[in-house]
Amino acid sequence: RSQGLISVAHILPNLALLFLRPPAVGPPWWLATDGIGLTILFTSPGLLFAWRADWSDAAVRAATLTGLLLLIPNLLYYGGGYIQIGFRYLLDSWPFFLVAVASATRRGMPNGWKAFISFGVAVLMR
Repeated sequence: RSQGLISVAHILPNLALLFLRPPAVGPPWWLATDGIGLTILFTSPGLLFAWRADWSDAAVRAATLTGLLLLIPNLLYYGGGYIQIGFRYLLDSWPFFLVAVASATRRGMPNGWKAFISFGVAVLMR
């Protein structure tokens, strides 16, 4: 916060929170969060399925670009939120990224991905 509420100095810590923040291990073995946040790889693994989207579709490209543009100011903000499970400020971009995920699911979803997404749901249900 000493860098200001909005600063490019906050981009790397916020990206680390978004993509790298590991869970804590709570008793006796369950994954837990400390309230600061948790990588989207644990909380929203289905978002990664968007790589299979139909990128030739202009609506998919426009929605994804809009989501990325909305994410930029949130990455510049000094904190990732407070008392949360995932990256709180991804929620502003989430509806736009879901367009790409929906496009990807049109061709079906392999069982491995379904298991991966079920894992994310289990983490959030904790």
